[in-house]
Amino acid sequence: MKLERITVPMLRQAIDSFIDVAYEGGDPPKAVDLPEGGSADVVLEEYLDSMGAEGGAASRRYVIRLGSKSYPFMKLALEEYLLEDQFFFMVDTHDQMELKPGMPDYEAWNELKRANRELKLDIERRWAEQALPTLADLEKITAEVSVGDPVETSHEILIVDDEVPLAVSLAKLLERKGYRVRMTHDGRAALEALESCRPDLIVMDYEMPRLDGIELCTLLRKSKETVDIPVLLATTSSTVDLQEVMRLANGFLVKPYQKDILFDCIRHLTR
Repeated sequence: MKLERITVPMLRQAIDSFIDVAYEGGDPPKAVDLPEGGSADVVLEEYLDSMGAEGGAASRRYVIRLGSKSYPFMKLALEEYLLEDQFFFMVDTHDQMELKPGMPDYEAWNELKRANRELKLDIERRWAEQALPTLADLEKITAEVSVGDPVETSHEILIVDDEVPLAVSLAKLLERKGYRVRMTHDGRAALEALESCRPDLIVMDYEMPRLDGIELCTLLRKSKETVDIPVLLATTSSTVDLQEVMRLANGFLVKPYQKDILFDCIRHLTR
């Protein structure tokens, strides 16, 4: 949805629904005191301390940390994703931490991440029921936007992303651009897919269940069958170890990003 169509009452509804779901059975945080009138873009700028522009240079991302009854760092995000001036509400679980067996409270952290993901999906389902823009709407819009001239190629791309609406939207854009596309939604499923295919590029998310992006990249680089497959890794996290990322991956994207940046990265990595 274009930013000019997002109203202050919509922002308030998104915040209220987030809090209702995230704090069910618990004590909610102090109410966010949004003004009664005004346009959403003005309100977002005025609330820069709590709602700030983040993310890739070519995309806008406004966030407010609302937390949940069990994890104080979860955020509501309003992001411009893939398409210029198309914004969607998302939940940022803000738990993109690298966990390794043997770390203190390893199992507890994994359980928290699982619970946060379920909570994220519940909140985003509530928003969709209220007709607020979510990534489910991105799927519909990508079928109509221009992708420019198709590439003359037979390159196959494997998309690995647990955000199913985003993965589907990426697949639609890349197929219309002229690429052959396969899609999986976690690291283990990607390994299984690679038993029967050898893509020319893997576009993967950093934070995924059943092997995250770093774990999957590490396994790919240890196998002679997959060691040479280029990897484009994408993440919203600002705490990733960039040295490790660039040792294992061939390119790095900060979410949210625009489709043209994605196309440029893919064109470079499949030359």
